Parts: sequence; structure tokens; C-alpha cells
Amino acid sequence: MCDSHGPRLSDTRELFETEHLDEANRYIKQGWVLLDIYKTTYDYQIAPNDITMHYVLAWMKSDEPVHPEPPKSKWDFLVIRDEPEPTKPNTEDK
Repeated sequence: MCDSHGPRLSDTRELFETEHLDEANRYIKQGWVLLDIYKTTYDYQIAPNDITMHYVLAWMKSDEPVHPEPPKSKWDFLVIRDEPEPTKPNTEDK
């Protein structure tokens, strides 16, 4: 159970790990708690810049874990944000 300092690790009902930031954020929006972020590399001597981030999340509430809607395809992990076009100054003579 939770005490005055918030949930305890022993309150964990389920763990989830992902390598996708957007997926981790979807879980957090559902009420999951981010426990850890760590990185791994395939082989530091061969490819030191080939780093994979891992996000570890926990469901720490007493009710059943809530899972976000799965992506419809692997491309749904790509988040494309439409940037508004910059405002152009009015150069027309009046």
C-alpha cells in the first residue's frame, strides 16, 4: 500500500520495459511510474555510438494495470509534429 511518501517498490503489480520513448510516455499517461532509464550498447569497441535506451515502468496502483492502446503499426512510434509556418512580415505597399 501507499504511505505518506508515495508508492513503495513492494506495491509494484506489473513491470513493463520498452526501448521507445513515445511508448513509455503513453504508459506514463495511463498512470504507470517510470522506475529507471538505462542504456545498452551492442559492442562498445565495435560501435560505441550504437546505444539503445531502455525505459522501465511499473504499475503501482491497487487496481488492475491499464495498458495504452497498442500502435496500429511499427510506424506509429514515429511522432511527426507539424510545425506552424513562421509568420512572414507584410511587405505589401498600402
